[in-house]
Amino acid sequence: MCGYPVIDTPAYTHPSTDEARKEAERLVPAVYEDVGRELGVTETQRKRLLEMLMDHYVQLESPDYPDDAPQSVVDEFQAKARARQAAELQNLLGAEGTAALARYRKTNEARYEVESLRQELASQELPLPEPQRRRLVNAILRPGAFIGHRDFSESESPAAVRQEVRARLEQNERQLRTIAASILDADQLDVLDDYLDSRRDAQIELWTPRFARAEESDDAEGK
Repeated sequence: MCGYPVIDTPAYTHPSTDEARKEAERLVPAVYEDVGRELGVTETQRKRLLEMLMDHYVQLESPDYPDDAPQSVVDEFQAKARARQAAELQNLLGAEGTAALARYRKTNEARYEVESLRQELASQELPLPEPQRRRLVNAILRPGAFIGHRDFSESESPAAVRQEVRARLEQNERQLRTIAASILDADQLDVLDDYLDSRRDAQIELWTPRFARAEESDDAEGK
């Protein structure tokens, strides 16, 4: 996967295959823009890798189970899909290249933040010129500038998980605002502030594992 979650909230409606393909064609090249250089692959391999990653994105974002499928079905589908995708990447890149890709993917969340901001600015008719975009990417990839999310275990306290997800998100928002202050202009910064404020609750829901979401954990405690 690209480093951002497969959405599995009960109210979520998966996109059609065509919709997922369009999103993959927009998102994957942006997030993986440096993958050829970082992995040291040929241009032919780089193009094949991007095609494969776009296929993988579509497979996970437009699955063949219904939107209201139980979590067990979702987990089984994702486990099988990821195992198949891992084998395909291994065949293309070999063990060393696959390990390098895994290291690259640790930066995907940070790269996705910049791409999401670029898209938001564009929707407000405030384009993000390439020099600015590149400066943001370079800054957010510096050690400590962005805290990636981690996998949680169902043995952990739901309340503690929710608290950690919120704390990570809020720290990343503060870091992004600090980074952007020396790169974006005043109008762009206003859009950034509004964007972060408007999406916060949805981001917390998105990154909180299902077992730790307030309603689900409350239901479990009541049984």
